[in-house]
Order: sequence, then structure tokens, then C-alpha cells
Amino acid sequence: MTAIRKLLGGPIVALFLRPLRAIVARLALPSLLHGVRLDGETPDGRAIHIDLLRAELYHGIALGGEPGESGRVIVAGRAAAHPVTLRLKGRALYVRCEGSGKAASLNARRLQAYRHERVSHGDWLCLEGSVLRLTFY
Repeated sequence: MTAIRKLLGGPIVALFLRPLRAIVARLALPSLLHGVRLDGETPDGRAIHIDLLRAELYHGIALGGEPGESGRVIVAGRAAAHPVTLRLKGRALYVRCEGSGKAASLNARRLQAYRHERVSHGDWLCLEGSVLRLTFY
């Protein structure tokens, strides 16, 4: 019995389970932000553009702190089923779907801010229609 537990908990099995977990995670939460470009402005009126066209979605990242104001993400020309709150923390963009009980994070390597604007650590990205506002906590 101990030998079986060691075998199932070993590094070889872990190599096979990682891709399987990634597939299950992608199936568990729809890619809400696939193909989305966000144009908006900062609270002081500066224009900002964020491109999420190639963002990768990961499931199971819990969010802490206050959610801020939530808006709706426009996905392929229509509104998402639930209001969505975004937060950038380090190199990850965290997403929470209000009312659905689901959360995720996006790989922010492809996240781009143009016109010399930078999205800072811990900034909340609040969507209201097609307008992106950065609110600071």
C-alpha cells in the first residue's frame, strides 16, 4: 500500500497530472476575456488601451480585498452574463465574475498598456460599458 502511494504521489505521475489539470481548469471556466480590447481613461482623464487578445486564462485563483465597482465585459459584441471585476497584481490579471462564484487569473505577459501609461501593481480595472477606469485602493 505504501509503495502504491509513493508511486501515485511521485514526480512522474505529477508530470502527467499537470497538463490534465490545465485542461480541466480551462473547461471549468469559460474564457470570458478572449479576444477583448479595452479602451478607456484613467481617473485624471489620460487615455489608455489594454489588449487582451492573447491573454491566457487560468482557473482557481481567489481574490482578496474589496472588489471595487464592477461593470460588464463586452465579449464578441455582447455583454458577459455576469458583471466582471479585474485586478492586476504583479504579472497576473485577476478576474472575478460577480454572482457566478467563479474566479480566474490571466497571464499578463501579453497585457499591454499604450500611450506611456502603466497599469500598476494592485490597481483595480473597473469596466463600465466600453470605458475602462483605474481606481486605486
